[in-house]
Amino acid sequence: MYIPTLQSHSTKNYTRVDNIFCNEDLLDAIIKCNTDDAACPVRTDHYPIITQLDIHAPKVTWEGRCNFRLADWPELVKTLKNNLANLPPPTEIEVVQSFTDKLKLLGNRN
Repeated sequence: MYIPTLQSHSTKNYTRVDNIFCNEDLLDAIIKCNTDDAACPVRTDHYPIITQLDIHAPKVTWEGRCNFRLADWPELVKTLKNNLANLPPPTEIEVVQSFTDKLKLLGNRN
């Protein structure tokens, strides 16, 4: 479909320049694409191009977050000290499985 995007000042001919407004990935999302010659700015030959795309973002579910201001900090510090005291001294982790094991060990402490 040929949609003129400008009118020459000198010849008054309607034409279309080679503009690209989207790539192939967006073609199926175009709902409407046209020019608005009534909204042409003063002293320019180009028409505004109005493009409407269907780009609905998927709705995400809200997940609550911890409110650290409500934590019992003295109790948390006490528990953390006890749990850390029961762990072996730190060592360099060289493989992913070792990291996973240590992470599980931390998570299983009470």
